[in-house]
Amino acid sequence: MSKKIKQKEPAVFVIFKLIMIAFFMWSGFFWGIVTALGIQFGYIFGEDYLYIPKTVAWELLAGDAVLVVAIVIAFFRKYIISFALQIAGCVIYLKGANPIILGLEQFFKDHTATDSSGRSLEALPKEYMLRHYPIAGVAVCGLILVVLQIIFCIIKRRKQKQEADNAPVKSIID
Repeated sequence: MSKKIKQKEPAVFVIFKLIMIAFFMWSGFFWGIVTALGIQFGYIFGEDYLYIPKTVAWELLAGDAVLVVAIVIAFFRKYIISFALQIAGCVIYLKGANPIILGLEQFFKDHTATDSSGRSLEALPKEYMLRHYPIAGVAVCGLILVVLQIIFCIIKRRKQKQEADNAPVKSIID
């Protein structure tokens, strides 16, 4: 009974996993949940200001849930599966975030021409972009992890092939 011994992972993998978590904590966990709860309970984007359907909140939360699963799977070194889930989670999350950002842009385009108080809020869509768009960094880190895994596998196989080619050969006479 031989157990497969896990080799220690290179530090670059751990660094990219931590960067991935940082992107998720900022964009997905904090701003995603805050925005979803604000939409769900009517604290932001009220009927008189800008109508955002409650399905947007559920899309943000669903994207967050898929991304949490993807990040956990990445820690089990299943980078290809994790990357596929990260892409799916980012698409779901950004599908939910885009109506907010595009709605805000359109709202301020319509109201800045007629209302001078709207000019001070023109930067709001950019703030929401800085809050929600970094979630794509999770997928970028996942892609980098997949590429690194492929590179390290190629290096390992070349090393094994070189060792097999240079191994002593049994004598034909024996």
